[in-house]
Amino acid sequence: SSLSLDQGSITSQTTSGNGGNITLSVKDLLLLRRGSKISTTAGTAQQGGDGGNITINAPSGFIVAVPSENSDITANAFTGIGGRVDIKANDIYGIQFRESPTPLSDITASSEFGTQGTVELNTPGVDPNSGLVNLPTVAVDTQIGQGCYSPGYAQNSFIITGRGGLPPNPREAFSSNIVRPEWATLGPSNDINSQQTIKENPPIPTPPVPIVEATGWGTNTKGEIVLTANASTGTPHKNWQQSPVTCSSAKSADN
Repeated sequence: SSLSLDQGSITSQTTSGNGGNITLSVKDLLLLRRGSKISTTAGTAQQGGDGGNITINAPSGFIVAVPSENSDITANAFTGIGGRVDIKANDIYGIQFRESPTPLSDITASSEFGTQGTVELNTPGVDPNSGLVNLPTVAVDTQIGQGCYSPGYAQNSFIITGRGGLPPNPREAFSSNIVRPEWATLGPSNDINSQQTIKENPPIPTPPVPIVEATGWGTNTKGEIVLTANASTGTPHKNWQQSPVTCSSAKSADN
């Protein structure tokens, strides 16, 4: 079953005497909307009287209100003793216990000039023991541990120097002494296939050999007739002509 109050109220309050008692049993939901009240306040005319008692039993249900709508559960008093509020529910949403009434949705058992009352909220919600798991008593397998056995004379060490530029934990900012690696400079490549730019000097032109007009002729060691610029370089034939013949003399002989 459920109970819903929208601008409604369940009251057992008095102007001067003690407040009455209210007991509600809700199976599923108790909903308070838009200024709804459950009240056993006493001494509303600023006179004596103790606040009453409010008991709400909803062990498997919920109590829900909107925080800003000023829906209250009160057992207050003016000069007397504040009442008692006892709520048992699976959980409570939008309304909470406060020392005195406020414009929000409140659960109060106060007294303006007297002793404060008592508010007891039993909201188990989720059983904290439901998710517990029994852990094994032996956390490490001894067979694996014996495989790493080292004799007493062996000397081993493990050293970590610095944090490598990382903060102590992910939520901290980097500090000013963070290690900053320098840029690396690549050396010249030794690859023989790498492209290289070679500046070649232009070839020096060789001047042409001047052509000298032949002024004579003669025979060489092979007996061949050779035209020469100097008649003396030839080898004259003894039984043909004792001295070299120049071109001009040969021309005169032909005439």
